Amino acid sequence: MHFLVIDVRFRVPIFVFLELDPRESGVDCAGDVRVVTLEFAVARSGGTPRQSGDSVRAQATIGRDPHQPDRYVEFPSDGHVRAAGFAVIEPRYVGPSWETYLNVFRPEGEKQFKQAAARSGLRQSVVASSRPRTSQLPNLRSFRGAPAKPEGA
Repeated sequence: MHFLVIDVRFRVPIFVFLELDPRESGVDCAGDVRVVTLEFAVARSGGTPRQSGDSVRAQATIGRDPHQPDRYVEFPSDGHVRAAGFAVIEPRYVGPSWETYLNVFRPEGEKQFKQAAARSGLRQSVVASSRPRTSQLPNLRSFRGAPAKPEGA
């Protein structure tokens, strides 16, 4: 049993499968919480299904059963999901809690605007302080052997 929250804060909804009920932690999550079944694929070597607490493999795909909307199954690939007649569920996150999701999964990336503004402000101040004034620059024509240009010309 898992808890499904569809995070709609971004352009593309993110399917968040959680082991712990986010309603019990007192944290306000981004959407409604549904109790769903997430079936893990059979382990390759032993042939036994993995247990709750295991994670969905990163290269695996999750599919939704078209006949049971609260049933989700892990498949080896997108092709296997489609061949079984299931709907591919992407993007998705599978983890222990809503708090972990917020700390680990950042589809929007880091706060780029503030970082970029800070970097460009720092870059401008460094460039401005390291750039010599025009009056400090040597007259390059005189170094090339050409006569220096008179000031009035």
